[in-house]
Amino acid sequence: MEVLKNEKIIRYYDMEIFRRKDKLRMEFLAPATEKGRRMLSDDDNLWMYLPRTSKVMKLPFKQSFMGSDASNRDLMRMAYRKDYIIVKTTEKSKNILELELKAKDASVSYNKMIVTMDMTTLSPLKQEMFSLSDKLIKTMLFENPAKVDGIYIPSTFIIINELQKNTITRMYYSNMQRTHNKPEEFFTLASIKK
Repeated sequence: MEVLKNEKIIRYYDMEIFRRKDKLRMEFLAPATEKGRRMLSDDDNLWMYLPRTSKVMKLPFKQSFMGSDASNRDLMRMAYRKDYIIVKTTEKSKNILELELKAKDASVSYNKMIVTMDMTTLSPLKQEMFSLSDKLIKTMLFENPAKVDGIYIPSTFIIINELQKNTITRMYYSNMQRTHNKPEEFFTLASIKK
């Protein structure tokens, strides 16, 4: 992940991410100052382990993720089926479909989202997130879809903070796999301390 300000990289992170059902675990590999930091989301809670202090702290989902343009929820918990309902679909062209999603309640970060899908690959192209007052807050662009076990998954995410025009966050995914051999215990609060 690269965080850019005025088109210059101001920080970067190299991470490994594992998912099992509604649980997600992230391990920081670089830079050296962040190595060993771990995050765990169980869909309702988010924790971070800090190796320097050997402490685990609970984080809010709406907080910025490591000073980037993404929120913790954007990266650690995006449960469309649980949090949103489709209120409108628009066919933009032969293979492009636009979905308007409305939040089921106020606990989520965005009241409304518009997701543009490529129906040929069944992968997203763009996602626009709106506030309660219908103001565009953030745009995510999805690029370079890679075929992983027969399913197309974008390998590049670009996050644009529409309220702060001089920043951008880019995420590059590599070595994507749909399965892993991590045991259930790997996705527990006790395990992120080890």
